[in-house]
Amino acid sequence: LAAERMLEQHPHLARQMRFRPFVSSPGVVVDSYVPMPLRSLPSLLSAAGWRAMMFKTRKWMETAASYVRIVRALGAKEFTVGAFERNVAPDMYERVNLSVAKGDRTALRSLCTENAYTTLKNLFKNRTGTLEWRHDGAISARVVTMRFIQIQEINENFAQITCAMKSRQASAIVDKRGRVTSGDLTAFRDVLEYVVFERPLTKSDGRWRFAGTIDATA
Repeated sequence: LAAERMLEQHPHLARQMRFRPFVSSPGVVVDSYVPMPLRSLPSLLSAAGWRAMMFKTRKWMETAASYVRIVRALGAKEFTVGAFERNVAPDMYERVNLSVAKGDRTALRSLCTENAYTTLKNLFKNRTGTLEWRHDGAISARVVTMRFIQIQEINENFAQITCAMKSRQASAIVDKRGRVTSGDLTAFRDVLEYVVFERPLTKSDGRWRFAGTIDATA
């Protein structure tokens, strides 16, 4: 090819055009911490209670340090915890759930990181009928942890924020004739999920994406 011959004749151009890998995500949830339920907390009068308190304090300090670096990267007008909890997290959570229900792969690819998209796409396998999903009332979000992730080799930084998402949900499988074959769209139940959202910090077109969920029972 002409381009290859040109690079062979001018090696300095080849050095200038060295491939820089494109990384859109760290590929993993870097911190799987979720708060221990109050009923499970050991007494502060015990050694286990003190260890739990120290661990929680360390996680709080890690979140505080990450918050400072995320705000420094995005700007105080671009990111606030209040706006994230009120608007960003509930909106994304609803859109992801609706896209999963509809089996909308195009929407999910835009809303999710690559790993999260692969996981959710597998939910469509062997699905019979149509999944209907809805929620009753507002979806609330509370930030649990924040993590600033630095990948020095490629000079890329990312933010991951874990939120406790609370909502009342109902779902059902509906066949081609519109008959409910499983579930109940009138039986709403309280749902608590720990959801991780992610955003690149060094790209001007950075958007928050769904990065996965954390199993609080693990």
